Amino acid sequence: MKTKNKKRGRKSLFKEDIISESEAMARFGLTENQIAHVIGINPMTLVQWKKKNPEFEQALKRGETIANMTIQKSLYKKAIGYEYQEVTRERIIAGSHKGRHSNKEGSFTLTEKDWKLCLDIFDHKCAYCGSDEFIQKDHVIPLAKSGEFKRTNIIPACKTCNCSKKDRNINVWYKKQSFFDKKRLEKIELYLKDVGESSISESFRITKIINKHIAPDITSIIFWLKNKSRDEWRDIREHKYDGLKPMPIKDNDINDKLSKKDKKQIDGLLCEAIERQNAGESGAMVSYVQED
Repeated sequence: MKTKNKKRGRKSLFKEDIISESEAMARFGLTENQIAHVIGINPMTLVQWKKKNPEFEQALKRGETIANMTIQKSLYKKAIGYEYQEVTRERIIAGSHKGRHSNKEGSFTLTEKDWKLCLDIFDHKCAYCGSDEFIQKDHVIPLAKSGEFKRTNIIPACKTCNCSKKDRNINVWYKKQSFFDKKRLEKIELYLKDVGESSISESFRITKIINKHIAPDITSIIFWLKNKSRDEWRDIREHKYDGLKPMPIKDNDINDKLSKKDKKQIDGLLCEAIERQNAGESGAMVSYVQED
């Protein structure tokens, strides 16, 4: 007996790898239509995948949530203002001078030019406490622990800090001090990282580090408040109607052409309408009749 061949549709393009890829695309702000376009399917097919695969739907929601949180964090940061460090690098030694200050092992010793540059970067003040008295050369890694006398291991320090630190680790010692400043520590780390990654043969080295403050952005503040506190900050507000109130007719008003008798009659009708409203009568009508 012959069996009828069952019709088979197109093989599904859904694969397990698509879940993580779609989540990554959603994290970067792509909409579902854009994700479907990248995968090469119809947007309706993406909707069907979400219904059939709860894990796929959750992955898209996770990516979208992360994207929204990132934007929200950036908007908040711009609304309240923020600080950042501006690093300036300048050409100070040409490539033809390679190895000018290096020893046989290839390490670079501290020169007067290096020390002057270091002082300029730290404003001729102690890198730890900010004092400008009795500035000395401090070894970040102490000589007792194989520290070297070179630009990647020397920063300016006042006599008090230098004597207090001795041969202790900078992170352990500095964080215990009453004058500990996180920004100063970040500046020290940034300076050491820069001079450590660069070499004499390179054309540029750090010459200035400036802490800059970005003022709050008015547009971001307005946008944030209108969305977070809509009742208080929206442009259109609801006004409650408390009923009719008598409005005196001034001589300079448009009705200044009316006679005194007409004005008195209008005031009487308005007062009568207000009394009706207060008594609970609805649909009070005020009509004006011109007397001869």
